[in-house]
Amino acid sequence: MTVILEGEYESEYGEVITLHDVHGKNLNDIVQKIKADDADFGHTPMELNLHFPDGSIKWVEDTVARIVSES
Repeated sequence: MTVILEGEYESEYGEVITLHDVHGKNLNDIVQKIKADDADFGHTPMELNLHFPDGSIKWVEDTVARIVSES
């Protein structure tokens, strides 16, 4: 199963960064990939949607913040 994260978040300097279809096995996998490139990910304002294989979509800002805080 592959899920897709899309949306946007602010950089540490207020720049809006757009995520275009970041694929992964699960949300945690995707968060770790993004954090490897941007250590501030999850600590700034964000609007993120997780797309599931069945076509459903879920807002995941709170979940991402929790994953980041537990990492």
